[in-house]
Amino acid sequence: MSLVRCLSGLFTFILAALCLFPSAAMAEVPTQGSLPSAAMAEVPTQGSLPLTVPEKGVSVEATVGNTVGTAAFYATVAADGTLAQGVGAVSAQKFGTGYEVIFNTDVSRGSYVATVACSDPSTWCNPPANIVSVSPRHDIAQGVFIPTFDSNGKLTNSGFNLIVVVD
Repeated sequence: MSLVRCLSGLFTFILAALCLFPSAAMAEVPTQGSLPSAAMAEVPTQGSLPLTVPEKGVSVEATVGNTVGTAAFYATVAADGTLAQGVGAVSAQKFGTGYEVIFNTDVSRGSYVATVACSDPSTWCNPPANIVSVSPRHDIAQGVFIPTFDSNGKLTNSGFNLIVVVD
């Protein structure tokens, strides 16, 4: 399964959850029972997914599948700035108060998701409760800038995983 299809499926699941529980951030989400059958339906890999939840007064149609021109890239970067692995990532380095990751194409208008990872991606660990942020790299269309912070908001060196989706 491709990363884009996986992300599309995740987006569909999140959209379905938001439709079923639109104020989930302010209301209690049920912990017992089951979701309506509309949310449990098999998700198609192409086409559209109609989702109707009459008891909530919601009807949504989401497009599922690879959109022409959509590409997904990723990078796993160690705390020392080493590019451990990736797809489309050509380099990584510590840069000023954070890290810089360069991809093989323009990612300046992409969507970015980053998570804290182990300092050494080749080993298993329980990652620290750090914070990671991502923004386009100023004046380098192929790059992103990733500062990492400890749980108190102080800049720190931390490994991270990065996903970039570009239309």
